[in-house]
Amino acid sequence: MIVWAMMMSLLGLSCHTHGFLIRDLPLSRSDCMDIFVKINHIQEKRNNKMDTMARYTRAFKSGVISRWRFHNKRESWLLTERRLRTEAAHLYDIGYEHGCFDENK
Repeated sequence: MIVWAMMMSLLGLSCHTHGFLIRDLPLSRSDCMDIFVKINHIQEKRNNKMDTMARYTRAFKSGVISRWRFHNKRESWLLTERRLRTEAAHLYDIGYEHGCFDENK
């Protein structure tokens, strides 16, 4: 897999998958650290979006916002959460596949 990724990189070809390019696959500890930073950034976004959605839920339950507005906010949040969760899972998969979470490396 790594040999294939290096060959693709040398040829100037890339495959775009969930915002991650083949040439960006982790080949060193520094590359793995970049993955950790990206995962952390995504998780912070998810937490912020979840906090915002919790405020909308409280506002809806207390009658401050309409069912229609709450439904629209919830649908938007669900789409964003699904996308961010998928991005984080993809980065975790890459990290595990390339030994970024192996303490012995």
